Amino acid sequence: MLFLPYSTELKLNKIPYVTYAIILLCIIVFFLQSENRTTIDVAASNYCHHLSSNKVSKADAGVLKNKYNCRNILATIHIYYRDNETLEEYINRNLGNVPFSEREVSIIKKHYEQFSEDLAPSFDQGLMYYPDSWNPWKMITSSLSHGDIWHIAFNLIFFFAFTPALEILINNKIQFLKVIFGITFATGVTYSLANIGSNAVPTLGLSGVVTGMIGLAAYLMPQARIRVFVWFIVIFKTFYIPAWVLAIWYIGWDGWSLFTQGNGGGINLIAHVSGGVAGYLLGMKMFKERRDDYQYELDGAIDESRYHRKDTVFKASSKSERDDFSNKLRIKTADREYENNLSRVYEYVISDRDSEATVLLLNDDNVKYASVEIYEELFDRVSQWKPSRALLCMGRLIIHILMVNHQYKRAIEYVQRCQKISKDFILSSAEEMLLLTQNAIKLQQYELAYYLVTNADQRYNGKFDVVHCQFLEIEMLWRYLEQHVKAKIMMKELLKTNPQVHRDEIMQLALKMQKSTL
Repeated sequence: MLFLPYSTELKLNKIPYVTYAIILLCIIVFFLQSENRTTIDVAASNYCHHLSSNKVSKADAGVLKNKYNCRNILATIHIYYRDNETLEEYINRNLGNVPFSEREVSIIKKHYEQFSEDLAPSFDQGLMYYPDSWNPWKMITSSLSHGDIWHIAFNLIFFFAFTPALEILINNKIQFLKVIFGITFATGVTYSLANIGSNAVPTLGLSGVVTGMIGLAAYLMPQARIRVFVWFIVIFKTFYIPAWVLAIWYIGWDGWSLFTQGNGGGINLIAHVSGGVAGYLLGMKMFKERRDDYQYELDGAIDESRYHRKDTVFKASSKSERDDFSNKLRIKTADREYENNLSRVYEYVISDRDSEATVLLLNDDNVKYASVEIYEELFDRVSQWKPSRALLCMGRLIIHILMVNHQYKRAIEYVQRCQKISKDFILSSAEEMLLLTQNAIKLQQYELAYYLVTNADQRYNGKFDVVHCQFLEIEMLWRYLEQHVKAKIMMKELLKTNPQVHRDEIMQLALKMQKSTL
């Protein structure tokens, strides 16, 4: 029976460039491997034919042809042998089911040295990961190389079944590549740790990354259904199975096989299991805060795909149910578009592209039709990611809308939140600053009022009464914040620097301060 997952049920609204690039790279590497193997195989065949055409000793012919095929002996040594051990040790450990005698080993060594004298090195050997090497670069190259056509075919089909949806869902190529490399290194290190002190065979193949994608899918999109092709004798059928079920099936089965049979049979079960676990754990580590956002975005896509496909998983029993579902689907589609835009904003904010994030958040249509509650919700969402100029711009807009609606108390709350993000936060205009200062004094928020008017002449370049702001600053220092020394210093500076037209007002303030002292 053939049981083969090959794609997700979700409609992909973007192109998964990283996934396609990895698939293409694997195909290119496999083509180069095949070319190199063919070259080695042809050279071995020609050498063995040359031996059979010439008079060689019966002992040589018997060793090279009868005990193990001549072409296989020479090609295998050239592809897989490396100089971390003697050639004699390699021959005894890897060739044939029956140990060679010392004389037979000597014959094989002699003919291999003659055969390989002018032959190009093995491409496979430069790609494979040897567990005793702990080489990070070989961990990467081995993941991109494969043993034969069936090996690469099944790996890439499984990879394509899970990975495109994950890449689009994460919506950040750098973060996605970090996951890929993290899984690759986790499988390599685990394989090395599991084989310390042993002569474990080298490994190659994308299967560790594939199971890592399955593990990541189980964390990020457990309910997304994967199309699975099932072929049993003459029965062909496509089923839709949740990602979490497939994760348990494949990773669990490999784990059970590893536990009961060990890492044998030519399959690197250690890489399979460690890759699946690494994918799930990396998902928890890197995307825990955004997992709910991902789920919300996925729910609509999952419902839409179930509505349009014709299988036994979803059936609408009546027209009213279909209409009701269609309405809900339209709402979810709109919500999903909103979440898609927010995902783009997230990508901009995380990569410090605040200008692009601000344009996307505060475009003319949004400002014209959105209520302040929508921007407050956005502010809360964006504030969970990281402090940014885009967040401050949104806070400035919220404060402006609240002040237009005379909701000064809520506006002051957002000033405080923005002030925590940046001490240099300023309002849209000096007029808003003066109005909020007066309301902050009424609400006995004296420190905030002082923050608003401090250095107003430097922070606001518009035309406004700078001296009035300085009066407010001095009065708050004296009356509310009890910083009398600082207030007196500011008063003296004000008397020195301001024109005669303000002198009477300044003197009145000074007398007021003197009376309050008495």
